[in-house]
Amino acid sequence: AKAHSEGRNATLQGDGWTGVNFHHLICFMITVERTLHTVHVHDASSDFKRAEEFLKLIKEVMNLLRNEWHVTVVAVCTDASGEARKARRLLVQEMGNLVAPDCYSHQVNLVVGDYIRSKETVIYAYTKQADELISWLRSRTAVLARIRELCTELGKKPLAVLNAVITRWTAHYVAYSRLLELHDVLAVLVAKDEAMVPENRFLIPKKGKRDAKLKAARMVGILKSSVFWHTITQIKMFLEPLALAANITQAGHCRLDSVLLTFGYLMMVYTKRAEFHDRDPHALQVILASIERRWAKSDQDVFIAAVLLNPFIRASPFASIPERFGLANVYLLLVHLFERFFMTPAPSVLLTEVQDYFAESGQFSALQPMIHSQEALCANENVSPDPYGTWDMFRLSTTGGMQNPPPLVRLALHIFSIVANSASCERLFSVFGHILTKTRNRLTTRHLEELATVKMQIRDQQLADNELKSHVKRHFGKGSEAVTYATLSSALSAESSLMESESDPDSFSDSEMQSLEAQVRDTGRGFAGVAERLTTAVNEDGDDEDFSADVPWPRKFPPIPIAKLFDFNNTLWVNSYKRSAHRSFEEELKFYELVNLDGEGEDEDEEFVINETTEALV
Repeated sequence: AKAHSEGRNATLQGDGWTGVNFHHLICFMITVERTLHTVHVHDASSDFKRAEEFLKLIKEVMNLLRNEWHVTVVAVCTDASGEARKARRLLVQEMGNLVAPDCYSHQVNLVVGDYIRSKETVIYAYTKQADELISWLRSRTAVLARIRELCTELGKKPLAVLNAVITRWTAHYVAYSRLLELHDVLAVLVAKDEAMVPENRFLIPKKGKRDAKLKAARMVGILKSSVFWHTITQIKMFLEPLALAANITQAGHCRLDSVLLTFGYLMMVYTKRAEFHDRDPHALQVILASIERRWAKSDQDVFIAAVLLNPFIRASPFASIPERFGLANVYLLLVHLFERFFMTPAPSVLLTEVQDYFAESGQFSALQPMIHSQEALCANENVSPDPYGTWDMFRLSTTGGMQNPPPLVRLALHIFSIVANSASCERLFSVFGHILTKTRNRLTTRHLEELATVKMQIRDQQLADNELKSHVKRHFGKGSEAVTYATLSSALSAESSLMESESDPDSFSDSEMQSLEAQVRDTGRGFAGVAERLTTAVNEDGDDEDFSADVPWPRKFPPIPIAKLFDFNNTLWVNSYKRSAHRSFEEELKFYELVNLDGEGEDEDEEFVINETTEALV
């Protein structure tokens, strides 16, 4: 790890975790050119949970990286708790050459939490019904068989009923999306069952235990409820853009430009919905305000520069604002960042390089052919283009470029070395959780770290050799012809009619609302439990506004709202972002399909647990 990292730029990522032995551990990892390394795990059980203590710990790790790893830390990323954010602000105040982003995977989840909090009672009640319905359907093999038969009769490709076996809200979103895709089939199934004589019915059998028959009758009632389907459709439609955003921002190597484009995409989608026919303007305004609030807290200059220096899009996403995106002002922004990061005056040649970059001339005359070639190569491999690789080629094409790249290339490589989440720490904590159990709870922190490091190194090697995915496929069997992988971009056939339903979940009477509140008092497991954690995170997401005002980010230009920053009529960047987001989410959908392939007939209360290596593939 040290040999691979020596002499390179790195993002330091930190987060905290409490094990079953009640020890609170703070983990520090670095990302170096798309490779993760564990640096230090600190037992903070007896430490004061204050920003000053966390700042001291960050500095110690940075000294370790500088003196023993010979690594240049260009950014420090942690979660957005009040003390962690304050520690990062203090760090940037002391070391202005650093970038200290929030974990933007967490930030997107906070937007989801804001939405859920605005519709808490309705969301909890109807997602609980959906969870129960999915569990019931998956426990009835005869029903599943008839669903497959009806899909074929209706000219549809048979689809599996998916269960959210992973504790992420996106897993529940995928499960509800699949349930909506099966709406027409389930409606026909209910109609056919009711047309049969009582002795032949299979949804509510005449024989059997009383409790089972009552449960079946309640599930059929849900299947026939237009309000249920309408509400689940609305929840799905609200969460779909956020699900795509979550999958982008939780990537192991999430870039700053990806974060800003994600915020722009979300703002565009929800703004257009607010302008047209959406029935829930309050929830839309909550989401829009939440996005702007997350963006307002960011180091905006660096994010904007990351988009400008992405050669595949450059200034195309941004609105025509001469005082921000005229070439002279772009140059001033890049000069400001160059001098901030490298603490030396920008060389005069930087102006020529900026002009050549945007004009595709001089040193960058081969930029467009290179972009076309990389886009074609990435399309064949079904991956998104990486701007770091493009800039690295310009470094290698210059004399002495490895040690002394041209100023603009140096700045771009610096910015694209920054990772905008601490998801790597979360993955390490998952490994910790599988090692440190209630029956194996006396491991020392050092032994726990060493075991986890070995497991992650083995996993990384297997990923590099493409072994893990084949293991998953063999474990779950070769997908039968009955299973297909529907993309998120395909329209749900039932949605158009459902959205026109006269039943409006916002028009419940007082008695109906009291009934819903009674249903959600026991959140249990399922989406309600995930939603409760998200809303709790929103409530805990505090920021000392007085402190933030006293210690602003080192900006060249004043803050600008997302709504004014982007050109939402430019389809070039929107289509590019959507392709990348859908490609990423389709991989996750395929994994959920694999996990659910052998789950037919499972008990309704059965907990399905996957190992940490398999979970890491999502």
